[in-house]
Amino acid sequence: MPEPADHLAARMDNIEEASVFADRRTEQLSEEIAELNKRLHEASKRIERLERVMDTVSRNVAGMADPGTQAPPHAAGPDVSRDPI
Repeated sequence: MPEPADHLAARMDNIEEASVFADRRTEQLSEEIAELNKRLHEASKRIERLERVMDTVSRNVAGMADPGTQAPPHAAGPDVSRDPI
């Protein structure tokens, strides 16, 4: 039968190993979260730039439309007659 001191020393070793593992895992997860946060921030900035470009394009296209121009027949939709009125 192992002596109580040996048993306690083994338990302490196990606890220390688990603590080191938990500390390292916490550090790894923290690094991963920081990287994901950086990537999310970069993606948000790209989306904002794309939205500005789309707004600009939309305004430019809207400014080019001639109000007197009739929509082409294919723009009428499936349930609207394609014959001109």
